[in-house]
Amino acid sequence: MTEILQKLIDLVQQSAPALWEIARRQVVALSIQDGVVLLVFLILGSIGFHYIMPVWKWGFTGEKDSWGLRKDDHTVEAGFLIGTLVLVDIVSVVVIISNAVAIAMRLANPDFYAILILLNLVR
Repeated sequence: MTEILQKLIDLVQQSAPALWEIARRQVVALSIQDGVVLLVFLILGSIGFHYIMPVWKWGFTGEKDSWGLRKDDHTVEAGFLIGTLVLVDIVSVVVIISNAVAIAMRLANPDFYAILILLNLVR
């Protein structure tokens, strides 16, 4: 199978070198695009992770009155914010892992993905 792919690569490189270079550049461009998405979600996830503890302290700690109740009760708001931040962090981790895998696969074997791009043009 690898011999057939190598022959196909050689054929495309010899017959249409400009097309082959365009396909390889597209593989790099897709990797860069995934890298930008990865960085955006890394920043978003780290912001969410950074604010979980301050929201926890704001909502679930504070002064209590003589009955043992908090003077400023923000448990509902804090629970909603913490749930949202945890959801953002979970989504961020999933997106980061999937994009990291996609980047690694494309950069490890760009010829294969260049062939896929060329084959998708024909279909």
